Amino acid sequence: MSEYLPIKRPSITSKNREERKLARLLRNYTYKFSGSYDSEFNAEIRVLQPGWFTTIIPTPIENKKKLMELAGSGAKRPSSSSKNREEKRLAVALKGYTDKHRSGDQDFCVRIRALRPDWFDRSAINKNKILELAKTGKPRPGVGLHSDILERRLYDRFIDYTVKGGTGYDLDFTKRLQLIRPDWFEDKVALRKDVLLKLAASGAKKPDRYSKDLEEKKLSYLLGALTQNGKRYDRDFSRRIHILRPDWFEVLKDIRKLKLLELAKSGADKPRYITDDMEEKRMLITFYYCTNKRSKIYDFNFDKQLRVIRPDWFANAIERNKANLITLAKSGAKRPTRRSGKLGSALCYYIDKNHARYDPDFDKQIHTIRPEWFISTSTAVKAKLFDMAICGSNRPNKRSVNQAEKKLGHALAYYTCGRHFDPDFTKQIRVIRPDWFQS
Repeated sequence: MSEYLPIKRPSITSKNREERKLARLLRNYTYKFSGSYDSEFNAEIRVLQPGWFTTIIPTPIENKKKLMELAGSGAKRPSSSSKNREEKRLAVALKGYTDKHRSGDQDFCVRIRALRPDWFDRSAINKNKILELAKTGKPRPGVGLHSDILERRLYDRFIDYTVKGGTGYDLDFTKRLQLIRPDWFEDKVALRKDVLLKLAASGAKKPDRYSKDLEEKKLSYLLGALTQNGKRYDRDFSRRIHILRPDWFEVLKDIRKLKLLELAKSGADKPRYITDDMEEKRMLITFYYCTNKRSKIYDFNFDKQLRVIRPDWFANAIERNKANLITLAKSGAKRPTRRSGKLGSALCYYIDKNHARYDPDFDKQIHTIRPEWFISTSTAVKAKLFDMAICGSNRPNKRSVNQAEKKLGHALAYYTCGRHFDPDFTKQIRVIRPDWFQS
């Protein structure tokens, strides 16, 4: 019994930084296999506060005893994903004791497998998971736009167990599941056919496969599958839906061509691909396919007509970029950077002698208009640092709140001892301001 009053042991999960630090130190000094282990300190602190070291780690014998009791009581197998710490620990222990490829216990493995074969039958485990999902009222596995990989695997098992052609078809399990969740076995195709016919009769627009609504997306894909030659083609349904809504099956390509011609005549901009408007995106795709001679749906007359109306829509992107860069240079604007957009990247390509798109005429022209765009950044920064050093200013702090000073502080570190080390610059700046480099 210690003569000192027991106090709470420092916790490594505490919100107090100092307490966390003390907890780590205590662990390092008292853990036998730690590099900082101190036997004298360990012995002394255990005498002062024995309550800090009373945690008893269950032995394998105790773990096996608990697992056998659990198995005998008819409880479910402990799960390693459980939030209960004790259950999680037992699950890890069970895996270790019954795994043939690890240091398993053959005798324990035989006994527990004989007592609870369902704990080690993957199909039984999967069936229990499916039944639990059904009882909770949740959707069928695999239903959803973004089902995770585990849910998709469970859906594959569901198909195996409930479809007659499945590799693991189980009639009893299927009947049991149908009693709990009959909605999981409804003929979805028949229901969606009725919905499509009702939509067609009501005068609604055709379901869009690019819609964000999952049900509308499914209706669109089903409509395509049932009305086009293929494995799922339904002649009767196709005939009925064509009679109700022939406009749903008009060639959209021709409609978009007419829209493009109207757009061209109105003087509007060329449709963009990066847009939230899906119709505008589709019109641009139609434009590219119908004006590209290598395309299977190339339309000579449409291409010729559109080129006469709007030749600017067919302008070379490189020439357009060069013209925009010259305009930008003449306007006195700041040089575009790679991060600022495509013009910044384009400028780098056209003035780089080692790049395939290098243009010597453009390079000469842009250098003549804006020579300051091409002054080395490092040269300008070094000149600024020399000015500061000569003027007697304080050394720029790379942890400063002021962004300009912060950048200069980092630059000074790079040029004097970092990855961009410059021996000449370092020698000169150290002569001017030796106090900047005193520790």
